[in-house]
Order: sequence, then structure tokens, then C-alpha cells
Amino acid sequence: MANFLTVDDCLPLHLDKLRRVAAGIFNTRKRIAMALGVIFCTLLIMESSGLSEDTHLLRGLEGVQVIVEEIQSEVKGEELTKGQLKTDVEMALRLSGIKVLSAEERVKIVSQPILYLNVNVMKTQGPAYVFNVDLSSREGAITLRGGMTWAPTWEWGYVGMTTDVTSIRDYVKDVVDRFINAYLSANSK
Repeated sequence: MANFLTVDDCLPLHLDKLRRVAAGIFNTRKRIAMALGVIFCTLLIMESSGLSEDTHLLRGLEGVQVIVEEIQSEVKGEELTKGQLKTDVEMALRLSGIKVLSAEERVKIVSQPILYLNVNVMKTQGPAYVFNVDLSSREGAITLRGGMTWAPTWEWGYVGMTTDVTSIRDYVKDVVDRFINAYLSANSK
């Protein structure tokens, strides 16, 4: 009796080879898509501005209390903390001559001005982080119905991607510098 392979004998060999080829194609496509995404986001940092060019709303501002949102737990311990960001912002404001208010000082001012920083960071499947940085100057405002809310008087933000989570501090510094320039422009003597 001759040793012939039947269709049933060959099928597992072909399926295994097809699986390996398909896995290679999908992994390659995934790698290409991820690389293109990283390149695109690295080259293009999108800036969004709201009221940033309208600096007259900052005129006469006595100072601000700095409020920083909590950083997500998935990047905590990776050298980007709420306390670190707050210190960075307050130091830059003080060095430029802008008064940093305590909570007690802020509530004594009718408009209760704050400088609000919100940084969102998400770790991707690879070594990269997608992030956004939003900074806004806000003051208390009374609505027509008599309620109080926070109204933005200046805002600026970034959206980007980085492989070094600590570099996000540079984007925060840039946004804070934009606020400082707007404030100094509105309050020049």
C-alpha cells in the first residue's frame, strides 16, 4: 500500500500556515497603523484656543488661586503629579509678578478668580501616552436667574502624544506662559 496523503491529512498543515501568515499580516498592519499614529500625533500637536486672544477680561485681575485636577491613577508614580504641576504653575506665576492667592484670600475677592489646570493622560498599548492640557482663568459670575457659576475669562489647551510622560510638564509650562503673556498684556501700565 502506497503512502498517500489525503485531503484530511493536508488540511491541518495548510490551516496552520494560513494562521501564521494571517497573524503576520495583522501584526504588520497593527504596527504600521500604530507607527503612523505616533508619527502623525508627534508631528501635529493640535492647539485649541477659546477666549485666549481676548485679554481685556484679564484686566484688573488681582491674582489667582491655582487649582489642579487630580492626575489619573494609570500614570501616577510616573513622575507626573498634581502637586508637581501645581508647584510649577505657582512658581511661574510668582516669577512673572502675578499674585498667587490662597483659598482664604480668593474668597475675599468678589469675582473669586482661579486658574484651573486639567491634564488628562492615557497610556496606549505601546510605549506612548496620549494627553491633553487645558488651562483656564475663571471667575465667579451670576446668572440671570440669580445662581453663581464659573465663567472662563481666558483659556488655552493642547492635545498630543508623547513617549515620555514627564515631557507633558513642558506643555503645561507653555500654556502657563501663554496665560502669563496674556495677563501681562492686559495689565501693562
